[in-house]
Amino acid sequence: MSVVPVSRIFTSLGLSLNAVQRVGAVVITGLLLTTGFLGVVAPAARADSITATITGFNGPIAVAVNPAGTLAYFANVGNSSALSVVNLNTNTITGTITVPSSRYGLAVNPAGTLIYVTNYGAGTVSVVDLSTNAVTATITGFSSPTGIALNPAGTLAYVSNYSNNTLSVVDLSTNAVTATLTGFNGPYGVAVNPAGTFAYVANYGVGTVSVVNLNTNTITATLTGFSEPSGVAVNPAGTLAYVSNIYNNTVSVVALDQPASGSAVIPAVPDKMQAVPRPSTGCATFVSDTSINWSGIAGTGWNPSWAQWANGGLGGDVCVRMLGYNMNTSSWFIR
Repeated sequence: MSVVPVSRIFTSLGLSLNAVQRVGAVVITGLLLTTGFLGVVAPAARADSITATITGFNGPIAVAVNPAGTLAYFANVGNSSALSVVNLNTNTITGTITVPSSRYGLAVNPAGTLIYVTNYGAGTVSVVDLSTNAVTATITGFSSPTGIALNPAGTLAYVSNYSNNTLSVVDLSTNAVTATLTGFNGPYGVAVNPAGTFAYVANYGVGTVSVVNLNTNTITATLTGFSEPSGVAVNPAGTLAYVSNIYNNTVSVVALDQPASGSAVIPAVPDKMQAVPRPSTGCATFVSDTSINWSGIAGTGWNPSWAQWANGGLGGDVCVRMLGYNMNTSSWFIR
């Protein structure tokens, strides 16, 4: 295990050491910075292997899994109107959903209640209610739609249009296209990072991947070195992308640009990191900032600290609380 002093980490993040004095700990994208040391433990090695084979498909081309990990949905090229539903506890096909032909992209919403299906031939996206496995709405305005990805909140969809080299932004509250982004070439697969700040679009026609800033809806970078890229996926940490290359039968692993290198996705630490008088008990209720709901958060007491708060060598008191940033909802939280 490698151990790094918190003071060094706070300095590298551009935070003042007073942040430790005021809150006590910070969680950013899964790292817990405590008023002591950060320990990083390497995961144990694992041996991955094929453990089962599910049959009964007809040219499966796309797959999406519900958030609970209990059901998977497969699009079949050979049976263009049938979407196969698979129970992942038994690895068996348990149902079929009928949608328009030539499906290439699937995306399940974060609640696991709806699946969005791109219909290449019809130029539409079908909305399927997963409680009934029935199409409840049809979104129009696409041109040979292929890939689809949702933002983490499940409020927006991004649909690649292969024929006219665009990316459609869909408001899922109204099921209407609200913006059309240009500058792609044979766009196919689409993936959105866990923070909902960037989309990655595979350009099948020219062997590149476009990086789209979703705050401005503009292409900010172009990744090269692919061979007829089709599918693209981003890992849960948002640090790696995996791009499938049809032409040379490979998958490219791409290290994605992180906030430290200029693509900031974590906003400045809010002003709730403020100095407060030392109360006799508790700590959270004495912070005046109202942008966080402090109710029900019991103080865990104050402890003397000299390492994190020099204070001219006199030290000070640290309130042991935790400030975190939720990358999915783009909001700070306290616990």
